[in-house]
Amino acid sequence: SHGVALGATQDGKHLVSGHGDGLVRVFEASSGALLHSFQAHDPAHMGVGGVAISRDGTYIASCGLDGKLKIWETAPGRLMHDVQISKGLPGGFPFERAACVAFSPNGKLLAVAHTCAESTTIELRDVETGQIQSNVLKHPARTWFGQHLAFSPDGNFLISTARDYTIRVWDLLTVQEVHEPPVHASLVGHVAFSPDD
Repeated sequence: SHGVALGATQDGKHLVSGHGDGLVRVFEASSGALLHSFQAHDPAHMGVGGVAISRDGTYIASCGLDGKLKIWETAPGRLMHDVQISKGLPGGFPFERAACVAFSPNGKLLAVAHTCAESTTIELRDVETGQIQSNVLKHPARTWFGQHLAFSPDGNFLISTARDYTIRVWDLLTVQEVHEPPVHASLVGHVAFSPDD
């Protein structure tokens, strides 16, 4: 099946991909060898919406168009958490769905974005417990396939994008939006911090 989401460890040795058939696959980057495969999400809901792997490769997180968030321990393939975070709808393009995930640099925190009515809710969850760690962030536009999240290298800031064509920067110490940059002319599909920021 086609891949719909990709991630990589910091050292570039391992890649993770999410697919329309609901599978999450882990590959060795140098050889392309398949190391692990998980049936993560329901293919009837168009499979995996977002996937991420922690920098050291210990954990994998996936979210699906079935509205579920799953956190895995990579090596044994152990499912640690299976959380229904939004309703999801069968048969394509649900307006309530889990859309995107990102690990903090230290791998202890997971940001997950999902739609809720006319806005995007961004939850910050403890990887070990799966519990919400702090107040949720609200991006006032629905997510879509271009939704993306990124942590700053020090883990103190988070960037989010959504269908309102904006990039929003959040201070995670105060759980407040820092500023809203100008609106872009089209959807922003990917964001990142430079390594020295």
